Amino acid sequence: MSLNRLSNNLVFVFFLTLGCIVLTACQMQSSEHLNNQGEHEISVSYRDRSMLPPDSVLTITLEDVSIMDIAAPVISTAKTALHTAQPFKVTLPYSVDMIKPGLSYNVRAQIHAQDKLIYTSSTLLDPFKQNDAAVLNIEVERVKELKLNTPLTNTYWKVMLIGKEAVINDENSQELFLQLRSENRVKGFSGCNSFMGSYQNSEHALTFSQLASTRKMCQNTMAQENAFLNVLSQTTSYSIIGDDLQLLNQQQQPLASFKAVYFN
Repeated sequence: MSLNRLSNNLVFVFFLTLGCIVLTACQMQSSEHLNNQGEHEISVSYRDRSMLPPDSVLTITLEDVSIMDIAAPVISTAKTALHTAQPFKVTLPYSVDMIKPGLSYNVRAQIHAQDKLIYTSSTLLDPFKQNDAAVLNIEVERVKELKLNTPLTNTYWKVMLIGKEAVINDENSQELFLQLRSENRVKGFSGCNSFMGSYQNSEHALTFSQLASTRKMCQNTMAQENAFLNVLSQTTSYSIIGDDLQLLNQQQQPLASFKAVYFN
């Protein structure tokens, strides 16, 4: 055997041996990495009897909540499409190396449909403080949709309170109401007479002017009518929360309360 051929064989054996060593080390590292993987079995349910949309997706998130003033760092996430009845079962894997003693963690469950959040968990659940529970049970709650405030104008406002007194509607007459048109005209019924006039509105400031009414006399409702018309003359601003309107005086005290009414 020539010297060159012997040298080539030795080089081949060297690199073959080196490759085996590297492969073995990688396999050992991979095995060690797998050994550092943990997982939690999650069971998710909700109380109401609503049917989920067909495209609903459940997302389980393990997050570090040790620092409350920043967004919680996400450690692991698992998602699954929901095609079965509740409770929904999910396996959440995570890296053991990312779990540090003394820190706080939380498992959050959320259900989305068409990218819209419809259910979410609201209770903190640290999976590492559950006494090695085999399954973590999470109950999610329906997300309440924020109701937009009813517009001041072009809404039928039924009078509910004048001052602190509940309005008494005559069974033989229509109910007290107020309606502000978009062209700065107002109309309504004050208990005995219909009225109309003008209003001025800028942001939350509101005043009424040039009010005129019919001239009927009603024995049982005149005191309430006068009180309502007096409210309009004292109004300087208003507040709307949802379907509820309040007229306020200069001291920001409520003069009367209204409820938006919708007609089909």
